[in-house]
Amino acid sequence: MSNNSVSDHAAYYPSITQKYHDLTMMYLEKNFKFAKSSPSDLIKEYMKVYEDLRSTYKELKTK
Repeated sequence: MSNNSVSDHAAYYPSITQKYHDLTMMYLEKNFKFAKSSPSDLIKEYMKVYEDLRSTYKELKTK
């Protein structure tokens, strides 16, 4: 591992996009009814939750 290279930094600190994805997936694992829903329902719910997280983060960041 080199001293503070960008790739080393990225390996330990996920991007904000990756964090949104991870939080969205954790939410869906707990709350989405996979057995009763279609793949398109999953995609719609994923996008809704992801956008909600993004907008909430932006709101908090501007306060």
